[in-house]
This record gives sequence, C-alpha cells and structure tokens, in this order.
Amino acid sequence: MNIIHKLEMRENTLQNVVYVYYPAEYEFGLDFDKIKTRIVGVAEKIREFAVDNISKFTNETVLLILNGVVVGTVMLTQLVTNTGTETINKTKVPSVLETKIQNVQTNPKDLKISNEKPTIKTDTVNSINTSNLIYNNSNTIIPLKLQNGNIIQIGINDYLIGVVASEMPIDFNIESLKSQAVVSRTYTLRKNSAGIVLEENSKIQKYMSEKELKEIWNDSFNNYYTKIKNAVFSTSNEVLMYNNKLASTPYFLVSNGKTEDSINVWGDSTPYLKSVDSKFDITSKDYSSQKVIPKQDFCKKLNIEESSLKNIEITAKTIGDRISKISINRQIFDGSQIQKLLDLNSADFTITLSDNNVIIDVRGNGHGVGMSKYGANMLANKGYNYKEILNYYYKGTNIEKI
Repeated sequence: MNIIHKLEMRENTLQNVVYVYYPAEYEFGLDFDKIKTRIVGVAEKIREFAVDNISKFTNETVLLILNGVVVGTVMLTQLVTNTGTETINKTKVPSVLETKIQNVQTNPKDLKISNEKPTIKTDTVNSINTSNLIYNNSNTIIPLKLQNGNIIQIGINDYLIGVVASEMPIDFNIESLKSQAVVSRTYTLRKNSAGIVLEENSKIQKYMSEKELKEIWNDSFNNYYTKIKNAVFSTSNEVLMYNNKLASTPYFLVSNGKTEDSINVWGDSTPYLKSVDSKFDITSKDYSSQKVIPKQDFCKKLNIEESSLKNIEITAKTIGDRISKISINRQIFDGSQIQKLLDLNSADFTITLSDNNVIIDVRGNGHGVGMSKYGANMLANKGYNYKEILNYYYKGTNIEKI
C-alpha cells in the first residue's frame, strides 16, 4: 500500500490531498463501520500516515483520493489519532491545528467521509507563501482520456513530455521547449484542479505516447526524447502564477506579427494576456496561408445572396491587427465568426473576389492570445531564456515552484 500527501491547486485554492493506492483485491468501500479486517487495515494505514506527517498539513480538511477516485473530504481531527488511547504529543503541528487535534481519541469506525467540497479558511490561505512550498508534482497522477474513450492515470511529467513533443518542433531551441513545459504544466494543473479530464487528442493541448514518438522519431528517438525530457525536468514544479493563483496560459502556433488581447477573442479582459509585438513570426513557414472557395459555397456558409456578392469592407480591427468587424453584402460579421465559419487559420485575412471563386489570404495561425510558439523559438534564438520568454508573452505573471 502507498500513501502520499501533496499540496495541490484545486479550483485555484491550495488544498491538502492524500492519495491512497491499495491492492485491487481490497474491498474498500465508504462504510468504515463494516467489520472487515482489510477495510479496518486500510483505514488504520491512512490514520498512521496522517499522524506521522501532521506537520505537513496546512489546514483542517483533507481531500481523500483512493486509487485515483476522488472520494470526498475528511476532517484532519478524525484522522490524527493513535490506534490506542494516547493523545498526540510526539509531533509538532501547525498552530492553526493545535486546538483541533489534542486529546483526540477515536476508533477506525469513527472515521466518516463527507462528499462536500473541501474549504480552506481565508486567513490560513493568506498565511501560505506558495513560493516556499515543497510540492513534488513529479509524482502527481492525472487522469487522461484516450482517443478510444478509456481514461488512464498518468504521471504529470510523463504527460508533459508527450505534450511538449507534440506541441513543439523537435528542432526548436531548448529554451523555447522549457517555456512550453512551464506553460503546459500550468495549464494541466489548472484544469486538473477544476476537475477537468484532459484529452489525448485535444485541439488545445495534444499528447503523444512514448510508443507513438518512437514510431515518428525512429533512430533519433533517444536523442530527441532526452531533449524533451530535459526541458520538462529542468523546469520541474515551475508554473506561472498571477495574484497567488495559477495563470491562464493559452498559446498558439504563430501570430500575424502581434499577439491578441484576450478580450477580443473570448470577451474576458485578463491583465497579463495583452497584445505584444511578435513581428519575428512573419518569417515562419506557417505565417501565411490561402484558401480558395467557390462563391456558391462561400455564400452558403455565410447565409448571404450569391447574386449580390460584391461589397466587402473591413470596418474595424483589433489591437492585434486582426479583423474585428467586416461588412459583406452590407451584413456585419465578427472577424472571429468568419474565421470559424470558413475554417481559416486566423482572424487576420483579406478577401478577394474572382469570377467564380473567393480567394482568402490569411496571416498567422491560431487564436493569437498568449505565447506564440514560433515567436518563443525566435526569442530563444536571440538569447532569451525561458523565464524571459514567458515574461515577454505573459507580462505581470510570476514563475513559482509549487
């Protein structure tokens, strides 16, 4: 049996989490009153672990996870007791808990589990300096939904290796790979803390298994894998924080020369997701693209009359130089709306009419908010380290170890 305590960001709040891994043959239910030797044995192991590690707990509630399944919360006062009747005095505990655990005398059957969400007192959270927390997420287990629908449990570093390898070209500068590792770790922990199961083939953050990478890299696998692994482990436990919370860390392939303000894409103004210059992106092979669409199909997708297709005018642009509003046949569309309806790479585009077709020239690839992956590599090639790259694209955030 293996029991691990961690401080994790869940729902943007630091919480005590106890992971319990026990053999499959254990019939471990939620009813601690059942008189079964194995059930009592598991409960006692949890209790003994809590007593031995009491100084590591930061408040009075504990989220209990059994074999990867979130069961609920228990009060620490229910956990920290000897198997006999002696009081706990051998371990120094945080002052916030001292009045809670002295002279506690319970039996294993007294341990009750609540399905209520754990809460942490504000004064307790404010007293925690997250930059000084010892939080080893190297062994953090997260759920991952595979393409076949199965959900597996995977270590976060193994997951991040597969993510960085999927999201970044292997020939990119190691500092840009490190920046991707921090961004993806932050995104992963933020989603995991909200109870969201990440997907293997997500459009937001893709993952490839070691087996898939071997098939792609062939004889170069060992060298390439080592490079990616170094990027992940050299930034171990590092995340982007803003106001003591995990930051939102969107990223995309390549900009049109500027990144975009989040309010122009998702309608939310985020202080550290503002437009910045990224003009070095224009040298990327993925910077420009073109789509040719028959006029009939173009008008059908936009639900406009083909016979009157002639008046096209850009009426407003965003701070990131993408189309905010465009008039087509005197009907107003959002630039992002056109991008989605016509499956364009970006909201920065130019429409030209020919005899039977509509020609659309597009600049940039992606939503444009946050870090440009190509831009990160160009900055790395100019001598920026990964911390400077992250500060460039997510201004005002802090890199912290958690």
